[in-house]
Amino acid sequence: MLLRGLPFPELQWVIAVDGREVCRLDIAYPRHRVAVEYDGREFHDSPHSREHDRIRREWLEKQGWTVVVVTKDDFGLDAVDAWTQRVRTALRLAA
Repeated sequence: MLLRGLPFPELQWVIAVDGREVCRLDIAYPRHRVAVEYDGREFHDSPHSREHDRIRREWLEKQGWTVVVVTKDDFGLDAVDAWTQRVRTALRLAA
């Protein structure tokens, strides 16, 4: 992300409601409410995990967050350019 000119993000950003941790974002730009979530197979490949992720991301979007999801397949040159551009656009729109 940094090699693509994006600003340095916060890592493992905690979102709390009433002092209680609701979720932790892999990568976040909290001021802009933009998150990048990495879905690795180990923790995100079961039907239960995918449903949990879907509900969690819907909640985040209702809270005003833009969530960009990446997987191992998103690390080829063209794919990295595509999702980092989505992050860049989300940051610009939120400014």
